[in-house]
Amino acid sequence: MQSWYRKSLGDAMFTDSSIDRIIDRFHQTYSKEAPLRAAIYYRHETEGRLHCEMVVYFTPATVALALALEATPCQPPETTDLTWLIGVTTAA
Repeated sequence: MQSWYRKSLGDAMFTDSSIDRIIDRFHQTYSKEAPLRAAIYYRHETEGRLHCEMVVYFTPATVALALALEATPCQPPETTDLTWLIGVTTAA
């Protein structure tokens, strides 16, 4: 089974520019056509802290981009509160 990847962007209140950079890199990496199921998702996570952090999840099809952005391997995320950011989520 291929790994998903995750990257914490820190405090969710300050992640707009990081999200924009990830979207730009996705477009650069897959300028012609994204591979099937190449998608990025995100979720606000607190893990008991006062402020939530934004965590971005990369599907296995985006491994090259995930590694370029220094994301780390992880298990597939729970789908609760997981939000689609960019990419291909279903077969064409």
